[in-house]
Amino acid sequence: MSLTITQGYVLEDSAYANMARLVDRDGDPLTQAAVSAISLTIFNRRSEAVFAAAASVAVATVIFDTLQTPDIWTVDSTGYNFRHDGTLLTAGETWYRFEYKFTPVVGSVFHVLFDVFTKGILTS
Repeated sequence: MSLTITQGYVLEDSAYANMARLVDRDGDPLTQAAVSAISLTIFNRRSEAVFAAAASVAVATVIFDTLQTPDIWTVDSTGYNFRHDGTLLTAGETWYRFEYKFTPVVGSVFHVLFDVFTKGILTS
């Protein structure tokens, strides 16, 4: 896989949704059966400290076997097959790096990276 870092923005104390269309080495959309494990580590980019230690992410909850096209997906009309939702980002005006480590059933480990900036809320 090529290196791609997706950037996004959320409000402090608000939910986030990291979404992507992931493909295998042949360019076909990645499926649940092709992935044996996913782990996530979140870093505070300002301090480079670990914000959330490596944790397992259930493959069946974040990988979709058919491409999804809800209104929240604005990249294109094709859709996404990876979506991870959460509400962990409590500090405003901070960049966070989400590093997802994928262990495929066949082939080499690969990573999917997201940089998310939290815009501060003055009343928070």
